[in-house]
Amino acid sequence: MVHYAIVGFGNAGYHAARAIRARDPQGEIHILSDQTFPPANPMLTTYYVKGALDWPGLFPYGSLEELSRSMKLHLHMGRRVRRVHPVQRELELAGGERIEYGQCLICTGASAFLPPAEGMDLANVCCVRAPQDARRLKNALETQRLRSILVVGASMVGIKVVELADQYGIACTLADGAPHLFALAAFQDTAERIERYLKSRGISLAFSAMLDKIVQSPKAPSGVLTAIMKDGRQLPADLIVVCIGARANMELVRGTPVVTGRGILVDRGMRTNVPGLYAAGDCCEGYELQSKEQRNIGLWANAGYQGRTAGANMAGADESFDYTILHNISHFMGIDFLGMGDIVHPQPGDRYRRWQRGTLYIQAMEGADGTLKGLNLLGGAAVSGIVKNHFMKRLSAENVQLDALSRCQLKNAGFPQNFIDYLGGMVYDGA
Repeated sequence: MVHYAIVGFGNAGYHAARAIRARDPQGEIHILSDQTFPPANPMLTTYYVKGALDWPGLFPYGSLEELSRSMKLHLHMGRRVRRVHPVQRELELAGGERIEYGQCLICTGASAFLPPAEGMDLANVCCVRAPQDARRLKNALETQRLRSILVVGASMVGIKVVELADQYGIACTLADGAPHLFALAAFQDTAERIERYLKSRGISLAFSAMLDKIVQSPKAPSGVLTAIMKDGRQLPADLIVVCIGARANMELVRGTPVVTGRGILVDRGMRTNVPGLYAAGDCCEGYELQSKEQRNIGLWANAGYQGRTAGANMAGADESFDYTILHNISHFMGIDFLGMGDIVHPQPGDRYRRWQRGTLYIQAMEGADGTLKGLNLLGGAAVSGIVKNHFMKRLSAENVQLDALSRCQLKNAGFPQNFIDYLGGMVYDGA
């Protein structure tokens, strides 16, 4: 029997293995993954494409050989787990082989979502998430004479592809089915500010545009594609990059007693409803501080914390991970954007607050009772961690004041005094 089985080897799997090894120096840890790469950060893919990182830079924890040696891991790379049999505590591999386990963590991550539309299999249609996606996009940019790129999906990944097109001097259109940019992370006013800037840089925008199909006209020059939207709009491009989002990889528990929603449901200790089986990272739904519900939050740091919690508990600890919220941070084309909290579910009586000083723009949404519910920043990246951490403290406790050092750091970064007072819980009487 395998003492510990970790299915998937991304950020959650890496931190789980470290946590197990710290508490159990001798137990066997077996890693099973359908990939052949070491843990890779999906948000670094565009940095590799533009040349800011070399290939090893995509793998921040080192090579498989280094990880295997330092943590005494048994690696089974390129071995897909087809099914988990949680009652029997067995893993069924693609070839039919079964492996017994004592404790098992599922951290299979998420895959780029490709809509079931005609033309998704055409040669110059791609996505950007895994290392092999990055190689494919880099090759297209460097070897093809691309005149235009269409990015489908105004997401955090999509905007980085727009930035790539801008850096390569390639005409770019950004399309999304939502009415504005970053629909899950930005207030409309914030989004419109970014959209005006993108237009000033020559980026074409097409919103409320749902993809219907992609076609390649036999009369068009080689490689020219056309995305046909459901409202009839036609958007031609030499390369189409789909960045709509990601979906949890949880096929291996379908048809089992494991409870799922948009991901595998876990408690604060990363335990599923079946003893001995845990889940962490982008494949699961864990506790979210603001809603106090289980939610799927696909963030690199979040996966690491969840993996560490799961690994510790697999090795006999009783740890809890309670502190995640919906948040997004991105730097692109000279803009720093931070969105946090529940942006998309305003209620009757909710109010918006706005602050601006120079290029720094802040927008907040608060409930009728004064509860801070969501926040957007344009600028202020150097101190965004202070804002995020205090936002989370305000969600978990009342009357939490900003300490003197944090106030000074925000002031030195150019934040208006009345916003600093507002964030710190003081009475705000501005517009």
